[in-house]
Amino acid sequence: MKKITSNSDDTIPFDTQVEILKKLPVKPLIKFRSVSKEYKSLIDSRIFIAEYGSRETHPNRLLVRYTQHKTPNVENYVCFLDNDDSNFTQQEFAPRIPNALTKLLNRLRIVGTSHGLLCFYGFNYSSNENNMIILWNPSIRTSFGITLPGELGWSCKDNVIGFGVCPVTSDPIVVKSRNLDGWEVEIFTLSTGIWKRVPSTNIPSRESAELTWHQIVINKLIYFLAYDKTVAVEPESDKTHIDESDDFLNLIVSFDMTTNEFTILDLPNNLAYRSEYLSMSKIRESLVVLEYNWDTYKSDCVVWMMMEQGVRNLFTKLFTINEDVCSVVGFMKNGDPMIVTEDNYDHSEPTALKVYDRCSQHFKQLGIYGEEDSFFMGSYVETLLLLDHPDCFI
Repeated sequence: MKKITSNSDDTIPFDTQVEILKKLPVKPLIKFRSVSKEYKSLIDSRIFIAEYGSRETHPNRLLVRYTQHKTPNVENYVCFLDNDDSNFTQQEFAPRIPNALTKLLNRLRIVGTSHGLLCFYGFNYSSNENNMIILWNPSIRTSFGITLPGELGWSCKDNVIGFGVCPVTSDPIVVKSRNLDGWEVEIFTLSTGIWKRVPSTNIPSRESAELTWHQIVINKLIYFLAYDKTVAVEPESDKTHIDESDDFLNLIVSFDMTTNEFTILDLPNNLAYRSEYLSMSKIRESLVVLEYNWDTYKSDCVVWMMMEQGVRNLFTKLFTINEDVCSVVGFMKNGDPMIVTEDNYDHSEPTALKVYDRCSQHFKQLGIYGEEDSFFMGSYVETLLLLDHPDCFI
């Protein structure tokens, strides 16, 4: 590589040049690929891409996706700087999914975000074409389509898809699972480009547990909210329900992206036997479970944090949002939740995305309104992942 020369005719060492490049935002870094073949070779290398993605020199962002009330088929994206204090800065709208991929599918369902990549599940129920997974990097406007093996149309309806980027290898991983007569799990790694069956020894012995689409990625683990409807034993009772009622046991199932192993995490009784709605999120890198309590006119939300991974009952109650809450879509670094609320009860107006200030117990308006079930929020950082793949490759 050519050395950079300073005004004093001294040369900047190669290793220093590399460290400088790692600190640059993506946009100028992409332009530097046109400076020389040496720079292009360096920036396009898997080692540089992986090391660039692991840096902590740039601020984390929150990426929000939603559809507007009057245009439910048009998706909108907006970013917020995620600061440690209670302030937040709205940024420009992120670029949309390329039309070349969206035209192939009737509907896109967002799976999750990890290391700057967004993952979508593409439904195509009206035709005999394969359903797809789409990975999208908004930083470099590159997308990658992954065909689900051997499954067409409605044959995919029982699938649950998980997604994460392994922090050790920087390799995007897709997990496809379903539970019909026992667990069937396959994983796709972008580095190999193939689907591989997960051995039964890596799957929990509780075969009746079923995963849901609620998932959160924390470090090397993908957490799924799950349930077991086959057998549910009521607390402080000898009564057991077996396939005769709507009783079920709430669970959390984790998937380790480094070992491809699943683990069942039992929830404390006050959450495990809840028939009300539960969901998951994270504050910084800690898992939280959201307990919604509904009544006729409003719902509040109790936030529980898992204090030690894998140990039963080590969930502590952080706080309760004593306001009318449709859903909590995520948390800022300071722990304040972003909440979807509905100010009228006849559903005539769109719901609003707000920040709940825990100190003042008041809402901060963001000026974002949309369909209630369309809001999604995930952490987002600039990354070069997918740079070594052609755009819209399938």
